[in-house]
Amino acid sequence: MYRIKGGGEKPALPACFLERYRSADGPALKAAVWFMLNGSCSAEHLSQELGFSKEVAERVIEFWLD
Repeated sequence: MYRIKGGGEKPALPACFLERYRSADGPALKAAVWFMLNGSCSAEHLSQELGFSKEVAERVIEFWLD
């Protein structure tokens, strides 16, 4: 069995993440982690921080807000 380093306890994750993560693609998951660590932001800021196009940033924001 493999375990994440430093992980003995299950991390507390927001309910909205747990409800939707299975249908999220890579950019949406990357953005979700960023949101959990940094809070909210604009599509422009998210695209700069994560290297997404503005269109991808807008799409992942809509995915999590939907």
